[in-house]
Amino acid sequence: MQISRLIQKDIINHLQPNKVVVIYGPRRVGKTTLIQEINKKFFNKT
Repeated sequence: MQISRLIQKDIINHLQPNKVVVIYGPRRVGKTTLIQEINKKFFNKT
């Protein structure tokens, strides 16, 4: 079960061409999963 994350909208709003968005935090909190969700939902990539 995937939980909708509030930070996901913030990340999407900050995405711009030629810019970097850094996502950091402790291990095993879902950083990679979050990025994979954004890729699937908005960019249709895995």
